[in-house]
Amino acid sequence: MAKNELFQYSVMPALMDGVADRGRRVQRLLTHGDFGLGTFRHVTGEMFVDRAAFGRSGLMATSRP
Repeated sequence: MAKNELFQYSVMPALMDGVADRGRRVQRLLTHGDFGLGTFRHVTGEMFVDRAAFGRSGLMATSRP
């Protein structure tokens, strides 16, 4: 990605329509940049990306997918 370029994969209405049941793999999303926020398939936790993807579940356990 070019410097200062924004990549948006999906938006809230799509998430509400079931896009969270499918979607792209983290490795593919990382080809578009190395910083961001999101969720995982089936909305099983929050994803944050800072050069690598990390996740936090509702149980407050941090994992690395």
